[in-house]
Amino acid sequence: MGEVVKLKTGKPEKQTYRLNKSFVDKAEKLPKDRDFTAYFDDLIPGFHLRVLTSCKTFSYWYRSPIDRRARVMKLGRHGDITATEARKKAEKARGAVLDGRDPQEQKDRAKMRSKTFADIADQWLEEYAEPSRKTWKEDKRRLSSPYLKRLQKFQFHEHNREKLQDLLALAHKSASESTPVEANRIVELVNQMLNTACRYRWISSVYRNIAADIQKNTEKGREDYLRATEFAKFADVVGTLPRKHRCSIWFLVLTGCRSKSEALALLKADVHLEAGVFKFRDTKNATDHELPISTGIKTIFEMMPEHRGDTVFMGKELRRPFETIREAGFIDHMTPHALRHTLRSHARSTLNINLEAVDSITNHKSNYGAGARYVHTDPERVLEALEKYQAWVFDKAGIVDFGAYLKTGKR
Repeated sequence: MGEVVKLKTGKPEKQTYRLNKSFVDKAEKLPKDRDFTAYFDDLIPGFHLRVLTSCKTFSYWYRSPIDRRARVMKLGRHGDITATEARKKAEKARGAVLDGRDPQEQKDRAKMRSKTFADIADQWLEEYAEPSRKTWKEDKRRLSSPYLKRLQKFQFHEHNREKLQDLLALAHKSASESTPVEANRIVELVNQMLNTACRYRWISSVYRNIAADIQKNTEKGREDYLRATEFAKFADVVGTLPRKHRCSIWFLVLTGCRSKSEALALLKADVHLEAGVFKFRDTKNATDHELPISTGIKTIFEMMPEHRGDTVFMGKELRRPFETIREAGFIDHMTPHALRHTLRSHARSTLNINLEAVDSITNHKSNYGAGARYVHTDPERVLEALEKYQAWVFDKAGIVDFGAYLKTGKR
């Protein structure tokens, strides 16, 4: 804080100065001041020069006539504008305050009006999503969706809220014709992004909860899982897929892991067959997760086709293989998550495997109360649970030689 003035009140402690070119050129930061020294003008109350170690800036201090809060409006950096130009800006800002208007709010609105939907999306991804959201790449893909093409050049004027709502509703309707669930996700993401933009004052708060009136598509819950009687048919359908997909899908069956962030991200360097362990890096729980290698998992690693990539399994997604499985007449919402739910359901209800062991296998955070930090499952118990579940699955699927099945697709 400057020693020359009390910036909170704008009242000088010692004296004010005529902020002209001669004075501004000579003004220096006082040694006792921590951040900057503020020199206030003797003609326009609130108009002052801030002298930092690296630069000098012209600013205008005032109390907002709207909420009476003290605010500082930056007028420009010395060198970019002259003292005379800064004085004219200060006079204009003071005139707005005397007329009952907040000059900084007007300046913010001008910036908001110049921003487009594409600008806000880029800013949100760079400053918010990428540093704090593991799903930022998926967010980026959705915000670049062809369904949002009409929104990209939208200008954020306050009176255009209804227009933006109409455009978003139209995008949701178009996406719903082919991908109803994805349509919901796109709208939810846009709503979340704009709420964040409102909170950080990138855009006007009138755009908050922009998707509140959009009727979402009905979604079937992700509570479906493979019944014991369905494993044989499931094995036959997966057997028709290429071997690389047979291996990756059965890896999901036997581990209950997450598909994209764990299975498809598993590195060859993190599989240690001799030590009998493998490790998922940087999982959803923000930790690495190590599991013992059961006989079935070892067979999968050995039968997976060779390829040049760093990951064990090939491909970035399993959308098409699961479409084939669904087309074969399985549950409508058969997804990688359904296989995760399959393991957790049968391991607990059918095989009565200890909950802590099941959570350790699936890297699932459960709330064990105050003693949660002391729950550590023995790797041998985890391996025993994996082998028990694996044997049960192979029995229900009618698979006698798992290696031969992965190689030929025949049970």
